[in-house]
Amino acid sequence: MHATVDASDATPSIQPWAARVRVFDTTLRDGEQAPGCSMSPTRKLEVARQLATLGVDVIEAGFPAASAGEVEAVATIAEVVGTPDGPTICGLARANIRDIELCGAAIAHASRRRIHTFIATSDIHITHKLRTTRDGVLAHVETAVRLARTIVDDVEFSPEDATRSDPAFLDDVLRIAADAGATTLNIPDTVGFATPDEYAALIARVCRIAEHYPDIVVSTHCHDDLGLAVANSLAGVRAGARQVECTINGLGERAGNASLEEIVMALRTRPSVFKCGTNINTHELARSSQLVATATGVAVPPNKAIVGANAFAHESGIHQDGMLKNPSTYEIMTPESVGMDGTRLVLGKHSGRNALRKRLEALGRPLSDDALARAFSRFKTASDSSQHVDDTTLMSIADAIERPRTLAEKIWDAHVVRAGTTSTPAILYVDLHLVHEVTSAQAFTQLRQRGLRVRHPDRTVATMDHSTPTLPITRGTMGLPVLEGQARTQLDQLERNCRAAGIPLYALGHERQGIVHVIGPELGLTQPGMTIVCGDSHTSTHGAFGALAFGIGTSQVAHVFATQCVLYDRPKNMRIHVDGRLERGVSAKDIILAIIAKIGIGGATGHVIEYCGPAITALSMDERMTVCNMSIEAGARAGTIAADDTTFEYLAGRPHAPAGAAWDSAIARWRGLRSDDDARFDATLTIDAATIEPMMTFGTNPGMGMAISGHVPDPGALATAQDRNALTQALAYMSLSPGQRLAGTPIGAVFLGSCTNSRLSDLRAAAGILRGARVASGVRMLVVPGSRAVKRAAEAEGLDRVFLDAGAEWREAGCSMCIAMNGDQLRPGELAVSTSNRNFEGRQGPGGRTLLASPITAAACAITGVVTDPRSFADRSAR
Repeated sequence: MHATVDASDATPSIQPWAARVRVFDTTLRDGEQAPGCSMSPTRKLEVARQLATLGVDVIEAGFPAASAGEVEAVATIAEVVGTPDGPTICGLARANIRDIELCGAAIAHASRRRIHTFIATSDIHITHKLRTTRDGVLAHVETAVRLARTIVDDVEFSPEDATRSDPAFLDDVLRIAADAGATTLNIPDTVGFATPDEYAALIARVCRIAEHYPDIVVSTHCHDDLGLAVANSLAGVRAGARQVECTINGLGERAGNASLEEIVMALRTRPSVFKCGTNINTHELARSSQLVATATGVAVPPNKAIVGANAFAHESGIHQDGMLKNPSTYEIMTPESVGMDGTRLVLGKHSGRNALRKRLEALGRPLSDDALARAFSRFKTASDSSQHVDDTTLMSIADAIERPRTLAEKIWDAHVVRAGTTSTPAILYVDLHLVHEVTSAQAFTQLRQRGLRVRHPDRTVATMDHSTPTLPITRGTMGLPVLEGQARTQLDQLERNCRAAGIPLYALGHERQGIVHVIGPELGLTQPGMTIVCGDSHTSTHGAFGALAFGIGTSQVAHVFATQCVLYDRPKNMRIHVDGRLERGVSAKDIILAIIAKIGIGGATGHVIEYCGPAITALSMDERMTVCNMSIEAGARAGTIAADDTTFEYLAGRPHAPAGAAWDSAIARWRGLRSDDDARFDATLTIDAATIEPMMTFGTNPGMGMAISGHVPDPGALATAQDRNALTQALAYMSLSPGQRLAGTPIGAVFLGSCTNSRLSDLRAAAGILRGARVASGVRMLVVPGSRAVKRAAEAEGLDRVFLDAGAEWREAGCSMCIAMNGDQLRPGELAVSTSNRNFEGRQGPGGRTLLASPITAAACAITGVVTDPRSFADRSAR
């Protein structure tokens, strides 16, 4: 019986009687040649640094003759990673003068340099690819190796397709290479043709040639076309090879190369068989695998040996029982020895009570026998609807047994890295970081100043929205004009920063570009149970999907870039129940304006609001986003609505939503993301939807709102001097008088757009009012879709013609007049009805005055030229 390799054995060590095998990593060259695995120079350098940390002996940094960019990438790696205490840096070159000289120049700054030159030696390659003769090949070999030796002292030669070459001719090739000065003879099984016995015999034959050249090392290089790459490499080692060429995760052309992690751990785990060792720090294997998977976009299969998600996972009840009694029953190495977090007992429908008890104890949630019995019953129910029950679900089960929780608490608990204390905030993991041009530039600068990188570009998505122009593209122009110098700078900086960091960017002109809080849901990036942050207050929009989403500041943006975590104080919980159903002409915007008018702009300070009740459930996803979007205006940290069938129907089929079996699993998980029946809220409010009328603000904050049919309040009726002074000042700015009817007040502009109300359903609602009508004389109306996708969909329905025929302006996607960008602003003193979310002094332009309202109210006001109750157009909107 073989002992398990434990964590203490994970550092490099070779038995005194064992030989050392060099590890030649070609992830950055052969691995990158795999279809779809090309890496940027920044990514290649990042991987090279990790390979050096891993302890590989040689890094084949690339093929310099491939392109000028490849020369630069190899040269950077040579200079940065090829330090005196670092690995040998190698470049690949065909057996010709140009390739070899380019390669030599590219690796010139490395402390230890190697040129790896090659030429095919099989007759099929000589005849059909090279179109030369055997004598021609021999001449190329001698010339190439001799030239390489004039540039570097370390030259590796490879006879491509060696395993299909004539053995006698191959002997001649190798002798000529050795005589010309080669220091390594590498034997490629280029098409994965050989069997282990055949390959071992070939390596033994080459070793007999190498015996006459004391300094030559024989090397293996095996491809995986028949799934034998690792077996062939190990057979080669047993036959005398003392270098193995391999790649992280086995990446490479076609079926890939021999996997570094599998070869290394085979040598470690079976030392008595191979009598060889490596200098690899196996603690770094998992980290290296994950980095390469991220850099190339090629996920590691769950069943991948050593580093796959299931490499140390056990689902069978029999296996779990053995593991609980003695791990060596089913594991021949420890997960810690390769840098994995630990063994996983994957709990499913075949798991027993003891396995559940042990897992809960490991999670720090031991239960009494009675509580465990109840938890086991819930666990069995969960396992019947899912392939396995993950730790998040287990924690939810344990919490539900011990303490009922709100939706926000469930999401928070699932993402806490470290709980907060009385003096420090919690550290919260972030699933999705949304980025735009205004709040990201300083954060990127902070990263550069501190020598940090974006930790998870794959969990980061950027778009251009705040500073983008919305004037329509005119015939003959090359694109949208950016009118303001600062705006152009912001957009250019974002593009450069995203390119350098590898962050996906929906730039100006991209078919999916738009307002960040519109495209996130559109793309299916926003999903239930997520934590989502963005350097924008209205990130709360995404809470409509049952996510915990909140805005962060610039310094926090930098922190999330660097750590994928955010420092945040645990919020309180508030429930707002909207009972009944809305009357005709009343919309989601009226719900949230009515709520804010009732509780004020500080009524939800420090809380996450969970909206619920029949009126909320009846809303579409677009309408739910409107409600959650303005939670921040009530002082809330975020707003949430539990996911349901409406949510799932919206997400189904979107680009980033799960699909297939993953979709079914996600649905099962998402259905459990709702507040427990007896969850405790710190504050509650119930509103009857039938009492809500069309709403409009009259002052200079969103809390100064009223029914559109009402009268402007009198400051004298307010209780405190502070409130009286604030309202007096607001009415003076708005040129409104106490007791004045709001309806009938003349307006000069209407803005339909913003992250609150710029989605397709908003445009449809407004178009229903405007169809066949005209915008009043002296009133200008801007209609700004929230994304290019919304704009295309609206145009496909003919909504653009409705707006244009009515005399409105049909614009490109962007934030526009919501923040008075690029000339989209009010004139001093101008009064506008706006579907945006803020009405502060000057928000939509210096001296501009804003009345917040719903899309149908805005459309009705545009037609009449005065503040108008949209219910007077009810018949028109129903058409």
